[in-house]
Amino acid sequence: MTRLVSLTRLFCSTAMIASICFTTISLGKNKMPDVSHDGLVRIKEKNEADIVYALPGIDLSGYSKIILLEPQISFRKDWKQDINSGRLLDRISDSDIEKLISEGKNLFIEEFSKELKKEGLIIGNYSAPI
Repeated sequence: MTRLVSLTRLFCSTAMIASICFTTISLGKNKMPDVSHDGLVRIKEKNEADIVYALPGIDLSGYSKIILLEPQISFRKDWKQDINSGRLLDRISDSDIEKLISEGKNLFIEEFSKELKKEGLIIGNYSAPI
């Protein structure tokens, strides 16, 4: 049961990291809190992502297999309207937003998978037991 709880926390942390990385598009670096509402701590080291949060003290060394959940990506309310105000050409459409979300999800899974595989973890999915 402890392992299940740990895995659940890990998956929640992964989803939170994804959502925070992609919300920087609309929120900006300076408006993000140092600690999230659920206890994740902002990592201030220089890295490729604009903003990264992690669960303090998390240790993946006990795991050899992991499932990456599809991240949830969204834009703040009225983002499209705000970004399009003042644009006469090259306006952002609903299909553009859907494409950004789809590509963002794919990129997240691809990059996280690469990094986790470098650490020797096997990536599984729901359709096949890991």
